[in-house]
Amino acid sequence: PNPGSLPQVTSQAQGVLVERHVVAQRDQHVDAPVPFAAAEALAIAAEIAEALHVAHQKGLIHRDIKPANIMLTNEGHAKVMDFGLAKHFAKPDPDTAPGAMTLTVTGEGMTPGTPAYMSPEQLRGKDLERRSDIFSFGIVLYEMLTGRHPFKRETGLTTVSAILSEEPQPIPGLIEGVPEGLQQIVARMLAKDPDGRYPSMAEVHADLKRALAEAQGLKASPFFRPLRTVLTAAVLVAAVLGAAWLAKTLFFKTPAQVLAFQERDWILITDFENNTGEEVFNGSLETALTVSIQQSQYVNVFPPSRVQETLKRMQRADVKKIDEAIGREIAVREGIKGLLVCGIGKIGGDYLLTAKLVDPDKQTTVFSDSARTKKQDDILASVDDLAKKVRHGLGESMARISQQQLALYRATTSSLDALKYYSASKRAPGDTIIQLLDQALELDPDFALAHVELGVRYYINGNRIKGEEHFEKALSLMDRLTMREKLWIRALVEDWRGNRDQGIQNYKAYLAQYPDDNAAWFRLGYAYMVSAQFEQGVEAFRRVTEIDRDSANAYVNMATCYNSLRKDEEALAIYQKAFALSPELATGTFINNEYGFMLVRMGKIAEAEQTFNTMVAQPENWKRSKGYRSLALLQMYQGRYAAAQENFREAIGLNRSMNAPLSEFRDHLFLAMAFRKKGMNEPFGREVAAVERIRAGTKIEPFFMARLGTIYARSKRLSEADRILGDMRSVLGDLLAASGISRSNQSDQASFHRLKGEIELARGRYEEALSSFGMVANLRETQVEDSLALAYLESGNTDKAIEKYKEFIAKDVLGYEAQEAWVLAHYRLGNLCEEKGERAEAVKYYQRFLEIWKDADPDINEVADARKRLAAFPVHSQ
Repeated sequence: PNPGSLPQVTSQAQGVLVERHVVAQRDQHVDAPVPFAAAEALAIAAEIAEALHVAHQKGLIHRDIKPANIMLTNEGHAKVMDFGLAKHFAKPDPDTAPGAMTLTVTGEGMTPGTPAYMSPEQLRGKDLERRSDIFSFGIVLYEMLTGRHPFKRETGLTTVSAILSEEPQPIPGLIEGVPEGLQQIVARMLAKDPDGRYPSMAEVHADLKRALAEAQGLKASPFFRPLRTVLTAAVLVAAVLGAAWLAKTLFFKTPAQVLAFQERDWILITDFENNTGEEVFNGSLETALTVSIQQSQYVNVFPPSRVQETLKRMQRADVKKIDEAIGREIAVREGIKGLLVCGIGKIGGDYLLTAKLVDPDKQTTVFSDSARTKKQDDILASVDDLAKKVRHGLGESMARISQQQLALYRATTSSLDALKYYSASKRAPGDTIIQLLDQALELDPDFALAHVELGVRYYINGNRIKGEEHFEKALSLMDRLTMREKLWIRALVEDWRGNRDQGIQNYKAYLAQYPDDNAAWFRLGYAYMVSAQFEQGVEAFRRVTEIDRDSANAYVNMATCYNSLRKDEEALAIYQKAFALSPELATGTFINNEYGFMLVRMGKIAEAEQTFNTMVAQPENWKRSKGYRSLALLQMYQGRYAAAQENFREAIGLNRSMNAPLSEFRDHLFLAMAFRKKGMNEPFGREVAAVERIRAGTKIEPFFMARLGTIYARSKRLSEADRILGDMRSVLGDLLAASGISRSNQSDQASFHRLKGEIELARGRYEEALSSFGMVANLRETQVEDSLALAYLESGNTDKAIEKYKEFIAKDVLGYEAQEAWVLAHYRLGNLCEEKGERAEAVKYYQRFLEIWKDADPDINEVADARKRLAAFPVHSQ
């Protein structure tokens, strides 16, 4: 606001203050701002100070003073623009006009604005009053006088650090001709402590007017003007404030082609700037807008999960709100084409939702639009309306939009509070996700998306009973979902239930429609991986990394696939890349064991042991239990069964304390195997009894029951083995049985036929046994070769037994139940080759066996026998 006539601000205005450039410098390829002459800077600064004083009189802090929000008219007058972040403060000036327009306070702890121009207290998220604007204005004035930002450093983070803790370079060191009095004004405005600054903008204005008068050789005019002038200024401030949201919508209409947006390009949606004071909008609206826009096959929305991963890589994991400044950093880093900056405010009694599309590279607004409603209950309909406008603004046809636009109250929920909890669950740590989703469902029991997410969380935690309840409810509500969610949920539910082949087909159907969804490629890769289709798994995870180059989880699963293919060097390189991106993965539940035993296979025993000891040293009991199991399995791999027993006992104790029956079942079973190998029948029986007690109180999936049944069958305890086989029939396909994360219907069937084959083999029915084992192989079971080799051996087919043992030792089974059989397969091959007169081959396998068990307990029979047989061969055979 300025005295006298107020010329219109037009697109021909001279522009942003500090973006004027020296023409002569352009010839030298320099593009730097030019400082104003001191007198010119003082004249403009005095007008800025007057405008801000009027705003402060009305109880308003601007909170975003920066060059881009100060424009010059053709006549050279300054206009303070964009009061969209204005905030009412508690103690306005005493002469505040009654009934002055105010905007409500943004949520406590939020820091809207532009970080490079924020006061120290604004950066720290403290309560603000008018002296915060004085500091920001001081930065602008310093920049006007010197052509340089007083705190600008190489990055946004270092700039913020400088504002908080460093002093600006003295003005005389940068430019000559700035009066000392003006330098003192700027220094006082830039005091770190608000108490060291001017107490009001009125005093800033007065000092600037005096300095201007001195510069011009004139007497300073009184600050207070006739009432008519002040009222004119107040009316203008009110008009600017009331139109703050509309300005974003109406004054920046530009064709989307300016952005060169192409089909399947990415946009990032910021968190809504909530200027209503109504907490229900915090976190809910950006989720609603994301769901609405994601119905499009034309626009890709950068998912919240990737936002969190990116912030972590930026070392900004503590960021709670994605505003325009943070969003721009993410967009530039990730190559995102457009930034959708969103807000909600009130004009009169109406809600106004706005969205402006920003080019993150050029930092220019491409287009804006808005949606308006009178009632809170109609907000979701307004979000749908806004989403439609954004999609059309990006170039999507209205015909296409109408085909892919389901009302949000159906696709999500009609409860904004439920949507708020659902949104919060997307960013919450693992231990609070279930709680937040439960709260969402208390408010809306028919919230299908929340049921699906909660079902997955329960499956991950091993509680299939609760998981199934929510899956069933979600499936009953499929008619409420968008086509995208319908395809996704069908794939997700089939996959988690273990119907891997059907899940794979459903993921493919989804990806045919939405080919840039990295989460779907990830789940497809995982389904391939646990179905032993490792080559396909590698390709699916590679597609994830093409979309998200820093996806540590995709790299680690790709490494798992290479590991399973015995491509050790490729696996090692990719594991290490994943750990560099996310060091905590090295102590992941499954990764620590599989990575460590790959090192074992590569002969890096000491590194493997250190890997497992790192797991044991973790504070979480579930990690420690897995570390103790891995250490024990490493000792069993070395033939050190006595040492392994103590570590298994540690694991059992931890699993019992955590009420983890499946893990405790496995550890008792491993310990039983250790006692059996040592010929310790009494403790072996105790461990088997402990396994049976757990099984009596918990449904156990067929894979682990088959392991127990195989122990019985190979011990010729056939009545117990038959009982286990009968019990397995009752849990085939039972989704509620305690299960490992990779369980599938296919693995259930394979486990049943494997135990059936073991029982037939124990009874000497070789053809029936081979038939059952053949069915297991057809189901892609990866650990059946040992059983096949034993069946061929006992039926007298030595050549086929050798063939299958060789296939078996080519498998990746270290660190799991088949590990002991894998080591002993080398000894068996030595025996068989020796029987056939193939002494060189026999020597090779005996030597490899003794190399593995060189430190084995001395009372293991196979070790003593292998040494005796090897010693009996002529030297030339060795």
